[in-house]
Amino acid sequence: REGDLAVTRICVFGYEFGARDDKLKARLVQVGSLAKDLVEAFHAQEYQSKLADCTDRGMVVELVKTVHFRLLPAHGFAVSLEDSVADNARKVAQMQSFLM
Repeated sequence: REGDLAVTRICVFGYEFGARDDKLKARLVQVGSLAKDLVEAFHAQEYQSKLADCTDRGMVVELVKTVHFRLLPAHGFAVSLEDSVADNARKVAQMQSFLM
């Protein structure tokens, strides 16, 4: 559809890669850095206290979003609270495709 970003996932089985090129090594460092920052943010006492005060799923979702909108732009993901709900939903769906 017009304006949608294409996302492709390729799974390769039965082959072993003998080495990693510099681009892959750099990407692994970036992903590791993002994961580290997210884990630290979600384990922080302030976050945990706010999480304990949540009374429903919607509150948890909004709390998680505050962490995402704070951390993801620093790691190259163009998400913002100023974007429309539809734009952010599209970006989240694209990122989730990498988790499946």
